[in-house]
Amino acid sequence: AAELLPPAAWLFQEKREAEAFTQEIRLQSRGDGAFRWTVGAFYLDQETDGRQHIRDLGCERTPTCLPLMFTGGAQDFPLDLTFNLFEKQKAVFVDTSYEFAPRWTLGLGARYLEEDIGVKLGSTGILAPPPGASNGGEDSASKFNPAASVTFKPTDDLTLYAQAAEGFRRGVANQALPQACRDQAAQMGLTLQAVTEPDTIRNYELG
Repeated sequence: AAELLPPAAWLFQEKREAEAFTQEIRLQSRGDGAFRWTVGAFYLDQETDGRQHIRDLGCERTPTCLPLMFTGGAQDFPLDLTFNLFEKQKAVFVDTSYEFAPRWTLGLGARYLEEDIGVKLGSTGILAPPPGASNGGEDSASKFNPAASVTFKPTDDLTLYAQAAEGFRRGVANQALPQACRDQAAQMGLTLQAVTEPDTIRNYELG
């Protein structure tokens, strides 16, 4: 009977350095009238450089460890990955409230944003994507997020409200798949985007 290879641990190491600049500016009313407002602008610029290294510790004690079987002894790691992630976002926003009747307040607000996000990757190893595969990309998105609310205070100690708002979650940069995983994904009719599409969520509250 053939002998199985002894179990061996894989060591995962990651190092990253990030730089970010963010700034938000707001102007608001004094808050001493029935109508109150806040307007502002937001800016974000961030970049992350890093490396992921997966090392097969079994290669230190046997010449037949998994990576060596695939690479003919050229390396003792399943994956060595370098990456550069970058994101820029610009946004303007406004928030208002108006006490249109005693104990009743109407709130309206909105936020408009534009975002650029991307990734650049370099990788080797059996877990790396095949030669020539796309291993990076970038995408842009813009979104208008409105919000509205109605508040009623029947007493000084009780507040009732109804609120509706729309939110935004940015896309995510992905590493390209290894060949084996690409084949399995293709059989299921799936593809991996370099940068996923952003999400939109609608939220409704009563309280």
